Amino acid sequence: MSRGDWHDPRLGNVLFGEWADRWLTTKAPKLQPSTVDLYRYLFRKHVLPRFGKAAVGRITAVEVQAWLAELHATDLSPYTIAKAYRRVLSGVIADALDRLVAGSLAASPRPEPPLRLRATDRATP
Repeated sequence: MSRGDWHDPRLGNVLFGEWADRWLTTKAPKLQPSTVDLYRYLFRKHVLPRFGKAAVGRITAVEVQAWLAELHATDLSPYTIAKAYRRVLSGVIADALDRLVAGSLAASPRPEPPLRLRATDRATP
């Protein structure tokens, strides 16, 4: 920590699944209903089974890479994998990091950049 910044380390112990619920609740009013449905599906089917019970502050890049490798070994489309990783998993983790660094769950969220994918794109951390 620098410049006397302080954060509550307990925030990193919140389960990913709980943080994901909060994240989607705050994102939903800004998204199209079909996008919310897609994000819920991706959470339920691909993200929460792997990370739902993990503390959000303890998810490592190695775990994410292993998860992505498993998804790429299935018949899922690269677009679905990219959405699960770049929008859903990364969105929740980025939100958690923003709030952990700011030291408050009330910290303001970052805007999302547009997702542009080609058929040959692979999601990698």
